[in-house]
Amino acid sequence: MRLSVPARTSAALALVFAVVFAACTDGYPSSDAPVPDPHRLDQTRRLQLLNEAAAAAASEIDWRFELTPECLLRAERRGLLSVQELFVLPLAGSELLLRAHDGARRFEIVAQGGDGDAQRVFATRGRVDALRAELLLKLLRRDCGPPEGAAYNPAG
Repeated sequence: MRLSVPARTSAALALVFAVVFAACTDGYPSSDAPVPDPHRLDQTRRLQLLNEAAAAAASEIDWRFELTPECLLRAERRGLLSVQELFVLPLAGSELLLRAHDGARRFEIVAQGGDGDAQRVFATRGRVDALRAELLLKLLRRDCGPPEGAAYNPAG
């Protein structure tokens, strides 16, 4: 059976569209991937997202965070050959504040402890990155405490 010219053209166009659309399903950039809801994540995954945000942030400091069982947030600056501890922050007693600088071209999260000392915890040039990091830090602080299933002792 021989197809007419318009039928062959239509079949060829259909084949081209099928190939193009099939190729597009895998080609989305990873930045377009859905962001998980931090409220539904455990502390380990939240900390991982905070470290990913720190790695992606346009910042002068290469941040790396760890959370201890005592709810202490440790931050380190990582270089090629060295690791320098920047601070250890007790999450339970800190207030987290988001600040904008340089006409809202640079954002930082500052933790203010009960003693009044302010400590820069995170810095970036992206407002969305700063807001995401602030939420993650606040959720880490909120849910920090004894592991689930730990016995409750009201007497201390």
